[in-house]
Amino acid sequence: MTEPFGIVTACWSGDYFLAKATCASIRHFLGDVPICVIVDGDFSIQELIDIYNVQPLYLSQLSNPDLRKICPGSGRSKLAAIWEGPFERFLYLDSDAIIWGDLLTQVNLSDIDFVVMRPDLYGDLSKQEVCKWFFDVDQILTINPHFQWQKQPYFCSGAFVARRNCLDLQEYLKLENLLNRSPDLFKFWEQGIVNYMVFSSHQKGALTYKVVDLQLVTADYTKITLEQLFKCNVYNPPKITDKPVIIHFCGNKPLIYIRKSFSQPFTAFRLAHYNNLYKSKNFYSNRFMSYIFSWLNIILDEFLLLSTKFLKKIN
Repeated sequence: MTEPFGIVTACWSGDYFLAKATCASIRHFLGDVPICVIVDGDFSIQELIDIYNVQPLYLSQLSNPDLRKICPGSGRSKLAAIWEGPFERFLYLDSDAIIWGDLLTQVNLSDIDFVVMRPDLYGDLSKQEVCKWFFDVDQILTINPHFQWQKQPYFCSGAFVARRNCLDLQEYLKLENLLNRSPDLFKFWEQGIVNYMVFSSHQKGALTYKVVDLQLVTADYTKITLEQLFKCNVYNPPKITDKPVIIHFCGNKPLIYIRKSFSQPFTAFRLAHYNNLYKSKNFYSNRFMSYIFSWLNIILDEFLLLSTKFLKKIN
């Protein structure tokens, strides 16, 4: 049985530590809103279940055999929420994104099939830009000669709102088959396909959408600008923000060992997660000790990440 509304994120074992901060930010700003975590792999997310009461959706347990085959191993994992997720409407955000403020009060989610999240600064994209970030325009026009590709509000698929079954599953599977025969048709895993399906479905009258400026992609700004926009004490993130937004740390990931990376708000919720963990288990009631062990966990997370990358290079 599906619930009316919830928030969905997705992770595999390599970015599970990021999803912990994502969930912590949701609870911090949005209270007890239901959360579903799509799990790409067979690892346990019991920690998130215990602390945030999340609902796991394992890709290996999807009912559709085509989705079980297609979704794992890439950003396509998020698409499982559209056809087999637990919510009738949901806000999706990548695991390298966090909630920053009570944005649910800013958007009416009950009157539309799909909410595109993109900043005004993107403007209208040229054919060259569309071909680079989303799909090969000429190939698309051979498939759908009536598709109006110009002046569409193309968006980063790291954050959006969708109604369950708003996109046609059979059409999606056909597009994946086309992609298998022509690997350069769609770009960036699911991003090109989702953009094409949203706008082509709208042009056919099968889907309604609106555009809101609620996703900030950090790659669009300098680190100095971001630090001015999101002043944050890593030990005490704000409860109320001037402008609610989703901060999507696309590009340089918000890791403490990457000096050029903007990371303070994400680090704040990595710390908040481990503090939540210790609080739930009644460990380290002393605030100072709790932060010491939280930092040790963050350092361990990044050490394991670097070790994995090092071993891959050696192999």
